[in-house]
Amino acid sequence: MTFLMVYFSLHALPIIFINAGFVVVLLWHGKKTKVPESRRDGFFLAGTYALSVVITPFLLNDTGCTNAGQDFLFLLGTLFFGSVLSLLVIIVVRNRVINNRNPRSKEELTYERFLAAIPVGDDTRRDISRKVLHIIISVTPIIVYAIVFNADAFFKSQNILQEYGVSGLGAGRGVNVLIYWGFAYMVTFEDLFRLNAFYCLPGWGRTWLRFSLEQKERLTFVAAVPFLLGHAPFLMAPFPVFFSMTFVASVGDAASSMVGKRFGIHFFPRNHKKTGEGLAAGMIVSFIAVLLVNLYFDLANWITAFGMATILACVYGIFDIWVTKFDDNLTNTFILGAIAWISYILLNLI
Repeated sequence: MTFLMVYFSLHALPIIFINAGFVVVLLWHGKKTKVPESRRDGFFLAGTYALSVVITPFLLNDTGCTNAGQDFLFLLGTLFFGSVLSLLVIIVVRNRVINNRNPRSKEELTYERFLAAIPVGDDTRRDISRKVLHIIISVTPIIVYAIVFNADAFFKSQNILQEYGVSGLGAGRGVNVLIYWGFAYMVTFEDLFRLNAFYCLPGWGRTWLRFSLEQKERLTFVAAVPFLLGHAPFLMAPFPVFFSMTFVASVGDAASSMVGKRFGIHFFPRNHKKTGEGLAAGMIVSFIAVLLVNLYFDLANWITAFGMATILACVYGIFDIWVTKFDDNLTNTFILGAIAWISYILLNLI
């Protein structure tokens, strides 16, 4: 299918506008804030949302969906995202009205007071819970695809809903992008109000932040958003590429962090937070994960499997030690995923 023959669904426009809206607001925040790291991260997040704008029309192409099937899935996505964002807007507007009517409450609900009340000494627990969450996010697509493909086979056998022209791959990709973008929208929405109008956040939102916000995230955006947004473009990649990237970014990174903090004694001069023991664990687990993923999808293609495992384990190791100015959720998704995709194409040409 050539570029000119790619189907563009008008039902994708609302989702394009949602992503574009986040680009505009994040650029506004980056220009407005006086905190250097918040300005930097705001601009980076604007760039990641801009990429989401670009890929939105093409997400469901080459999945076997008919044009009507793509329209149907984009319509469902619009209804889902519209409902979620509408609910969030209602919550913050309600809290804004309540606090504007009660100036004393507004003065007490400041972000500075909130930060002062956060429990200290829980960074290790927060880091472990974050790594576990990353693993859950990486395993979820497997569950989604398994459920959707089985449901698609059943529907086809019973001739149910076949008039919509939705394929199993298209539906699976659609559900997964709902998860990634849905959570990214909610967290970004929360961060923008946390950093600019904290009193608008509901009580349950403040409670969640109290036990999840890391020290390095207090004056900027949380690291979960680039991790979520970084997965969306690679849903369009071959399965070995997508799952290689996501397992390195989650399982490999978790192994590096946990082993390094528990057993690490040899710190690197360039990066005092990283240890040789943690690096070795991350690279070994990444190698095994990528090897198994590629062999699962093509048991006979050992050259591609070993090549992908070696390349991505080494790239992960280089990023883990040498890249210190950027969050690893950016490098381990966007950049490592791109390298995985290119490597997969080249190795299959051998």
